[in-house]
Amino acid sequence: MPNRFFCLALGLLLAVFLVRPAMAAPCSPTEEKKAATLLMAAWGGKLAKVDELLAAGVDPNVADKAGFTPLVRAAIAGHAGVAERLLVAGAETELSCRGGVTALLWAAMGGHEASVALLLGAGANPEARNRNGYSALMLSARVGRQDVVRRLIGAGAGLEHETSEKKTALLIAMEREHWESAALLIRAGANVHQQDVNGRVPLLHAVLSDRRDLVLALLRRGANPNVRDRDGRPVFIWAVLTGDVALVQAMLETGADANVRATNYDMGVTPLIMAAWMGFEEGVRILLARGAQPDVEDANGETALFWAAAAGKTAVLRRLLLAGAKLDHRNHAGKTARTIAEAEGQRGAARVLKQLGGRN
Repeated sequence: MPNRFFCLALGLLLAVFLVRPAMAAPCSPTEEKKAATLLMAAWGGKLAKVDELLAAGVDPNVADKAGFTPLVRAAIAGHAGVAERLLVAGAETELSCRGGVTALLWAAMGGHEASVALLLGAGANPEARNRNGYSALMLSARVGRQDVVRRLIGAGAGLEHETSEKKTALLIAMEREHWESAALLIRAGANVHQQDVNGRVPLLHAVLSDRRDLVLALLRRGANPNVRDRDGRPVFIWAVLTGDVALVQAMLETGADANVRATNYDMGVTPLIMAAWMGFEEGVRILLARGAQPDVEDANGETALFWAAAAGKTAVLRRLLLAGAKLDHRNHAGKTARTIAEAEGQRGAARVLKQLGGRN
């Protein structure tokens, strides 16, 4: 049932807008009153009243000045029984209110599966979109109603429609954390490579939300772990930052580049640099085994050894040095990892580097 606020808002709309038939000539005050009553009866789910008014000849396609028809009202409120009566009486499925919102779009947005099924069965267009580019599938993904998502997919709703922000139904479901709907869309063949205007892909949403099941599902569908968002950060670096060993391994096994760089605002860091800074020792080990170069420099000429030294990660320092990291490499300012460790107050790291022969 619609919430009270929505009911009140709709009631105010009816009070403000004079009723007009959508396709008929101007009607008498009596006819206007009957039309207004039909609109209210449809909204309230008053089936007997709807039957009475339709039998009296009230146009089932009457609309107020905002374009709301009885069928649209019934779809908003999820009154499938009323909607069925209106359709039998000749209500048109594609009439829309302001914003281009049809009855099917309203039903999908409300998560009313029975109404969606009824409208689709009556020939409603599953590809219809509102003024903002949202289809019924996008709207159902937005509210996370997997039953409606499943119904629309079964009716052949397009999976690749985009909003003005380049968002598909899959991206919308992922962004809103409606994981069951997202899983349905992935299985149905939704485009796993789609990037929105911020460069975000479904895989990034799955990684950031710690949904390993969806990460694996997306990787199996060919999602690219090296793709960068608008700020130049590769999805794989975000995965490393989770500290999830299994996730890092899965991405490396499906094409992640152990030396991929962040660009733009992140100093050209690599997965190894981030793992070293975190003290993610197992991640460092896996990355090195998969070909990560220990002496790749960031924008300041600093390697993973510098980042581990600055963070005081002594175990990582030892592992990097065993892998061949240069102990006396100097950054663009002429400083070594030992100098950085001392400047950051990381006495343990500085001591290790000094014992191993590191210079200032």
